[in-house]
Amino acid sequence: MKYMNSGNMTPEEIRKQFVDSFNLEKNGFSDMTLFDQGKIGFSVKKEPASWIKKRIGIKKGKIYISMIWAYIRQEDFLNDYLKKPILLRADMGLKNEEGIELNDSFIKREIFKPIEFSLKNQYYYNIEKNCFYKNDKSISAEEIIQEVYALHIKPTKLIWGIWLRTQIRFKNILLFIIAHFSNLLILILYSITLDKYAYSLLSEYVIFRGFTKKDRDRLMPNMYPPFDYGKNADDKTDKEHERVIKIFGYKASAWTIFVYCFLHLLIFTIAFLKDYKPMYLKLILSNNFLTINYAIFSLSIFENFIPKMLRYLIGSVSKLFSKISAIGLRV
Repeated sequence: MKYMNSGNMTPEEIRKQFVDSFNLEKNGFSDMTLFDQGKIGFSVKKEPASWIKKRIGIKKGKIYISMIWAYIRQEDFLNDYLKKPILLRADMGLKNEEGIELNDSFIKREIFKPIEFSLKNQYYYNIEKNCFYKNDKSISAEEIIQEVYALHIKPTKLIWGIWLRTQIRFKNILLFIIAHFSNLLILILYSITLDKYAYSLLSEYVIFRGFTKKDRDRLMPNMYPPFDYGKNADDKTDKEHERVIKIFGYKASAWTIFVYCFLHLLIFTIAFLKDYKPMYLKLILSNNFLTINYAIFSLSIFENFIPKMLRYLIGSVSKLFSKISAIGLRV
């Protein structure tokens, strides 16, 4: 395999040169793991300072570790550009027997938790000169790792982290509202058709906030319909309303007709109690032909158009959730 612009150095020598430049131990990082399979880079861990632990409110007996990744992708390493883009990522996770788990369940004040982020096309590395750059300006590798970690823990700063925490709070509230609205639509659809969707945005929101799937059932309100997480997002579980009955000669699901009749009875009861008698409906119900037309037309809309509209809205809200989740924060 030929490595462009690397002189006579082997991949192992380049990897060592790249990693040694960061002086990781001097900057408080440990437990380094070198990348292979064509990548040049590493991952390291750092235990947060005691004041950070106190500020974010880690529960007693739990250990959280910050993780930093810095590497050059193989495709970037093999190209003929002098400056290779460095991909950087930071996150914080719960330390357990198996390693590091992305789980925020034991953090009391999540708003202060160090931020998870990725950086691309901001820092670069010249292999031949063993020089690092921030955009077009020269920078040391130590300054890069220090800047990345400083950005990672910025939400923990009372003053300097206010703007970042405000953005995080607003984004989380917006996603929370969208997730609940999506589940409300799914609940309405379930009430009409008994369709069970294979995904829940509220579940995605819980995972997005750093909770594990194990916590999903505990954190999600029981008012929402059951979801089949074993199927694809577009699949629906087997329908429980295969039985079909006729109303004025119109064939429809027995469950849909039951819900349709229940809603009309509910509306009639409220109108009766409020002594509300619209002339238009009185005219329709006074004529058998118009009554049958109204029943068939409204039932057709209730059984076909409304579920299609709900499915479209559920899909649109899901796309909106994904777009907002992917929006970066200004730091």
